[in-house]
Amino acid sequence: MKSLSAIKIIFFSLALLLGAANLTYASETDGTIVAGGNAGYAWSDRAGWVNFGATNGNIHITDSGMSGYAWNTNYGWINMLPTSTSTDVGVKVSTAGTLSGYAWGSSLGWINFSGVSINSSGKFIGQATGSIVGTLTFDCVNCDVRTDFRPANFRTTSSPTPSVTVSGGGGGGGGGGGVSYVSGPGGQAVPAHMSAYNVPMRLFPAQSGTLTQNLTGGKAVKVEVPANIVATDELTIIVSEQPVSVDISVSTVAVLGDALFDITARDSAGNLIHNFLKPIQITLIVPENLEGRSDLGVYYFDESQGLWIKISDAVFSSSSVSFFVDHLTLFGIFSATDLPSFLQPFFPVPVPTPTSTGEASSAPLPQPATEIAPAPPASGSEENPPLFDIEVKPGTLESQSKTKLVIIITLVIAGIAALIYIFLKRRRNAQTNR
Repeated sequence: MKSLSAIKIIFFSLALLLGAANLTYASETDGTIVAGGNAGYAWSDRAGWVNFGATNGNIHITDSGMSGYAWNTNYGWINMLPTSTSTDVGVKVSTAGTLSGYAWGSSLGWINFSGVSINSSGKFIGQATGSIVGTLTFDCVNCDVRTDFRPANFRTTSSPTPSVTVSGGGGGGGGGGGVSYVSGPGGQAVPAHMSAYNVPMRLFPAQSGTLTQNLTGGKAVKVEVPANIVATDELTIIVSEQPVSVDISVSTVAVLGDALFDITARDSAGNLIHNFLKPIQITLIVPENLEGRSDLGVYYFDESQGLWIKISDAVFSSSSVSFFVDHLTLFGIFSATDLPSFLQPFFPVPVPTPTSTGEASSAPLPQPATEIAPAPPASGSEENPPLFDIEVKPGTLESQSKTKLVIIITLVIAGIAALIYIFLKRRRNAQTNR
């Protein structure tokens, strides 16, 4: 058999190397769940461990949302993208990493992921909820659900438009350029004021900040945070929108823009912060004239009472409304002839009510069509809880990608060397036999 030339061998190997390198970084836009050891697990207070990294589950995360299945030993598969005509069905991902929508388990019913986010490191934080699953937390001590997907605002290749900048100002403890400084962690000097545009805003207690977040259809939110709204720890403020659908044929109240403004804050551990020491100024911007309209009111959702509470001192202008609050939650601009101080929910509540069989009732979401779920994991593999007596330190996802690339390069170089050696040896043997 005629041997391949050394040049062809090297060219073919380099082509493989370049292809492998490209695949390594494509996961930022089409990611999977990091699995192995303790990775991939979240904890339900009613169902136990839920494995998002099960081999047969094949979970993928893109800008469109999540697909695939998570596995629970007691209740089986949880579908991230069930079949339904409802826009709320399926777990969606915003550009800031905020999740929304519902997953479905045939024995668990609907699971609401609106309390979960993917941070800049690809880690899931927060809690999903459901009537049967209870609280599915991603923040417990041994919980570790991570992905190589990065929300659009956090990608290294994303548009440079989203940004965080330092505002100027006089005074302060050092530094040039007219920037004021305050004391940060460990006494380190940090800018007194931060401005974030279309990205979550991270602040230390002594810092103030302004977050501007553009949303769909010309809507936007501006959040102005004074210094020292929390006593200790840092906080990250995230803004997103939650689409709603109101049947105006039966409801006397309409939601302006068919969307709610979801404004949340989390501490360094990913826990939600609802109340603050000082008022925060919020401005909601919509693409229509609001000034002089007597049919409009701004409301926030009080989770403890299950009611929409009117913000009486909201100030409307041509295309925006501003107000001060000392808590963060869902906000909406409502339109009605009569705007009382509080309203009962007049559109589907977030958590659907299951039937006694564990399947969702007809409201607010329909039961998905019959689907063929993957085969359960093999005995002794993913359905077992993680071994938390074995300490696993996976390192950052960035270092994992670099490690993979180094391994690929090493294997390709070794393959090239082996092929060249075989080629030269055969040629030497052929010359000897002449």
